[in-house]
Amino acid sequence: MLWALGFIKKKVADRAPEWSGLDRPQLLAHFTCFADMALLLLHRRSPSGHDTACFRRMLSELAPRD
Repeated sequence: MLWALGFIKKKVADRAPEWSGLDRPQLLAHFTCFADMALLLLHRRSPSGHDTACFRRMLSELAPRD
């Protein structure tokens, strides 16, 4: 999970095209998911099913497919 959060952070900082093409509601939803997962890690809590589903959906949309 740490790798995925770092990957997303780097992509946003680099202004990756897969992020720049998102509309505002999508971008806000992804940001909320990212922030929730980061806070869970900071507080050493396990993610719920909803948190996990959100994070997986975000990664499936934005992670590279080899």
